Amino acid sequence: MTRPALTDSKSRPAFWLTGLLAAALFATGLLATAPAAPAAQALVPCDPVKGGEVLIDGEATIVPQEKFRRKLRGLGLRLSTVTPANNFTGRPTFPVENLNFGGGSSSLYRVKLAGGIKFSDGIGGRVRLNNLKAVLENGDKSYVTAKKGANKVRVFDLRGGRLKAKQEDGELRLTGARTLLTGAGARFLRQRLEIEANGSKRKPPAPLRKGSRYGKITIFAYRQLAASTNPEGEAPVPPPEIVRPETAVSLLSAKIKWRVRESFIQYVGSGDGTRTEDGAFGDPSEVIGSGPLLTYAFNFPFTSGWTDEPGDSAAVYGSGLVGFRYCQNTINFTVSDPEVELNGDSSRLIFRVNGIDGTPYPDSRAVVVDLRMSQAVSVSTVGDTTNYTGIPGYIPGESTGVFADIYPAGVEFGSIDLELTKGP
Repeated sequence: MTRPALTDSKSRPAFWLTGLLAAALFATGLLATAPAAPAAQALVPCDPVKGGEVLIDGEATIVPQEKFRRKLRGLGLRLSTVTPANNFTGRPTFPVENLNFGGGSSSLYRVKLAGGIKFSDGIGGRVRLNNLKAVLENGDKSYVTAKKGANKVRVFDLRGGRLKAKQEDGELRLTGARTLLTGAGARFLRQRLEIEANGSKRKPPAPLRKGSRYGKITIFAYRQLAASTNPEGEAPVPPPEIVRPETAVSLLSAKIKWRVRESFIQYVGSGDGTRTEDGAFGDPSEVIGSGPLLTYAFNFPFTSGWTDEPGDSAAVYGSGLVGFRYCQNTINFTVSDPEVELNGDSSRLIFRVNGIDGTPYPDSRAVVVDLRMSQAVSVSTVGDTTNYTGIPGYIPGESTGVFADIYPAGVEFGSIDLELTKGP
C-alpha cells in the first residue's frame, strides 16, 4: 500500500488527520511506572454534542386523539405515517434522527424525527408533513415544525407535559405534552387539501382550525459518543530513568521551551485549541504563512536537574501542563511534567501523558520525541550558563507499529530550547 505523503499542506487527505493524531499522541507510547499525576491534570470529557463519532437513538410518538380522528373522517380524511415512521402498535412512532442540546439560559433543545405524517382523502389528495423537528423549551414555548418546500412551517404548538434533559448523559425526555394545531399549520393543510376556509364566509372545519387539539406527544432521545478503544500496535518498552553520574553537578536554574510541530498546532487550533496550567505558559502568538494567529511554543517551570561535563550529559525536570483539545475530532489529551534527558543523539523528551475521549491514554510517563543534539541550531556557553537552541525532535523508532505506516518513525515533531545554569 502506498503511504500518504506527510506534509504541512492544507490539502492533505482526510485520513491524514487520523495519522497525525495518532502520531501526536501515541508516539508517546513508551510507558513507565511513576508517581501519580497531580490533580490538576484531570481532563474534562468532550461534550457528546460536540465531538466524535456520535450515537443517536430514541423515538417519539405523536398520537392523535380519537376525537380529532372522527372529525377528520367527517371531512373524508384519514391519517397514516410516512416510512420510517410506523403505526405497528397503534401509536404513530417516529425514530429520532438527531438531537442537539442548546446552551445558555434558554435551555433550548432540537430533536429531528425521521418519517412523517400523511393526511389523505382516499381519491388522490394527500399532504405529507415530513422533516419533523421538535424545538423544546420549558414554559409552554415548545413546538413542532415540518418542511414546506424549501421552507418550514410551524405545525404544532406543544402545551404542558414534562421536559427533562440530562445533557451530561446526552439524554432528553418529553412526556405528556399536548399537540395543538397552529394557525400556519391549519392553513397549510387546508390549502393543500383544497378545503375552503378563511377565504370563504364560513368558518374553517373544526379539526383544521388554529388551536385544534391534535393529540399528545412523547419523546425519548439520547446522543452519546461511541466507545473508543486504544489503537492496536506493538507495546513499546518503558523508558528507563537516566542515572545521575557521581561527577554530576546540580543545576541552579533552567528554562525549558517546547516548540510543537506547526501543522499539529494549526490542526488543533482549528478546533478547541491548546491550554496551559500549573505554571506553564505559551510564547506570544504568531502567524505562519497564511494561517491564523496561534501559539506554537510552550514554556515549563524548572524544578530540578543536573549536568555532567565529563559524560557530556544532563537531566532537566520541570512542571506545568499543556492541553490539546479538538472535540469535533475527539482529541482531548495533556502533556505535563517534562523530563529532558541530554545524552548526544540518544537524548529525549519525556512527558506525563493523559488522554480521554478519542485519544485515550493511561496518565503515564512516556517518551514524546527523541532529540538529536547533533542537529541543534546552536549550542553556546557563557560562564556557568549553556544555551541549546532548536534541538529537533523526532517520532521514536520504537513506536513504528503504532502508526500503521501512516506516520512513520523518524518524522520531525517540533524542537526544544534549553538554558541551563549549573551550580558550584
